[in-house]
Amino acid sequence: MQPRLVLIKPSFQGSATVSVTRKPHFRATGLHGHDFYELDIITAGSVPTTLNGNCLTASAGTVFFLTPEDMHDYLPADEEIDILNIQFQGKFVSDAVLHPLVESGKRVFVLEGEALRSFEAICNLLEMYCNKKNSSAEILWRLLEAALLIEEKYDEICDELWYIYTSEENRRTRLKESRGYSDEKITAIMKEQMPEEE
Repeated sequence: MQPRLVLIKPSFQGSATVSVTRKPHFRATGLHGHDFYELDIITAGSVPTTLNGNCLTASAGTVFFLTPEDMHDYLPADEEIDILNIQFQGKFVSDAVLHPLVESGKRVFVLEGEALRSFEAICNLLEMYCNKKNSSAEILWRLLEAALLIEEKYDEICDELWYIYTSEENRRTRLKESRGYSDEKITAIMKEQMPEEE
């Protein structure tokens, strides 16, 4: 007998497009899906889970990127987990960011060390922004990622610019792995960026 799929309602209300919720001492859910996008970041603990029929164990640093096509659950475990849950409509994120991620098929990421701290910092800023808003307020904003934010005048079209520092070595590694850039191209890009002191 096939398990019944439950469609979860979003936490965001009205015309809002995003919500950020901390779920400490989280235990379990049944198999479910949703018609919005979701990021689940495990910040503490370890739990067995299923995602689209595949079983795995999620622990601190595991990030799930879930689309309206995905089904998942968290199974009962001896240990409680803490989850940072971000739910958002597709229009909340730029198509240039969201579409390649959806098409890649990758749904599970593991973040450690500096990468996890940077991601949590971004989530904390997002949570503070959402909490400043009245629950009925409309949130019309998008997240953009770019190497030359100030140099390309993004400050003229964006209300806020967030800079997350990482070492040059990490930046080089990411550009090689994610975009296949050569050392020469990376060096040329970095020469166009403002010095970190500025």
